[in-house]
Amino acid sequence: MSIPIRTVAVAGASGNLGPAVLNQLLAAEFTVTALTRADSRSTFPSAIKVVPVDYDSLDSLTAALEHEGVRSFCDSYQQLIACIETKLSQPELVT
Repeated sequence: MSIPIRTVAVAGASGNLGPAVLNQLLAAEFTVTALTRADSRSTFPSAIKVVPVDYDSLDSLTAALEHEGVRSFCDSYQQLIACIETKLSQPELVT
């Protein structure tokens, strides 16, 4: 039995594609965490939790993702879109 994805951590949330991804995740009622560089001055909607990380440190990234309860990783934009579309079209899959 698979556990539905309800919480997503986004790296690059303030980049070129990041804001559009965040908006779609929020619209689909995901719980969203933005991973940012420690010196980032980016701002996000209040519904988004912001977690500073050191992208050059595996320990920093691992700790941030474990703390957020991340159980899977989308390694492509297509996987992310498929996850969002599933939630939007089949909300009963989400508990």
